[in-house]
This record gives sequence, structure tokens and C-alpha cells, in this order.
Amino acid sequence: MSKRLPARPDLDWYRKSAKKKVAELRQTNPHTQLAEAQLAVAREHGFSSWRQLKEHIEGAQADALFN
Repeated sequence: MSKRLPARPDLDWYRKSAKKKVAELRQTNPHTQLAEAQLAVAREHGFSSWRQLKEHIEGAQADALFN
């Protein structure tokens, strides 16, 4: 089951979350890269890539500015 994004998601929060995730993943695999952690965070929220998650959040932030 995917985690839901809040009504006003903050991309910086998800970036920090991915950095924490990479630290966790490196405990079992020291060669883990940030992109792998970003993908894991995106998939936790139902997106197939970090780029899709990022675009969705940026779109939500733009909508919030104009509404």
C-alpha cells in the first residue's frame, strides 16, 4: 500500500527523506547510491520514478501558489 502525499507536499522534505534512506540502505550495502534511495521513496508513495514524484510535487506547489 502506498503512502499518501499531504495536501501541500514539500519537495525539500522528500529530498531529506531520501538522504536518510540512503544512509539506512548503506548499512546493508555500502555501495548504495542516492538515486536508489530516491527511487525507493518515490515507490513508497506510488510513483514509478523520482522524476514523477518531483514533477507531481512541483505541480502541487504551483497550484497552491495560484489558488
